[in-house]
Amino acid sequence: TPDYARHVPLLHGLFPSARFVHIIRDGRDVALSTVDWADDNKGPGRWTLWPESRIGTCALWWKWQIAEALACARALGPDVVFEVRYEELVANPGEVLADVATFLDLEYTDSMLHFNRGRTRHAAGLSAKAAWLPPTGGLRNWRRDMSEEDVAIFEGLAGDLLAALGYPLHGGVESASAIEALRVCRKWWGDCGGTPAVRKKQRRRRPISRAA
Repeated sequence: TPDYARHVPLLHGLFPSARFVHIIRDGRDVALSTVDWADDNKGPGRWTLWPESRIGTCALWWKWQIAEALACARALGPDVVFEVRYEELVANPGEVLADVATFLDLEYTDSMLHFNRGRTRHAAGLSAKAAWLPPTGGLRNWRRDMSEEDVAIFEGLAGDLLAALGYPLHGGVESASAIEALRVCRKWWGDCGGTPAVRKKQRRRRPISRAA
């Protein structure tokens, strides 16, 4: 996962025989997921930019993390890092898992494909993970679920990496508010100097006990 990519060189140094599988997903779909789970103590929700523009923060976070992961893959080589496209994994899970198993020197079995057998739950409101769904396409679909303005903001900040990875750009509507969000996000990133500013965790105060 991208959030751990910066630790791969250290892990490789500690465990030279370790191999890594890097799953790359369209950043716009990642953003749709991220805004649901990130908070003050988790993911890009910790960045000081988060209250200003959640989609902009997601774009910068995704681009930063994926660029780090790609750099690790180039440095360590294909014998150490195996890259998988999320969209291909969902569309052809058996074929992709067989390739991953070969890379890891594991014997492929159908149990890898049917990891959720006997565990699937159908209660309302469960996430795909909590419901133990099988590989399912379309759970996040930026074309359907992301506003034109949010598309413009995300692509304005991370469109170059999306295009480099082969994801087509849509070119959302750059409204006045989108242009302002892009200005704020670019300035914040420039001011950070490549080291994103993180909000400090709020410590909970212990209640003061009073003698009766």
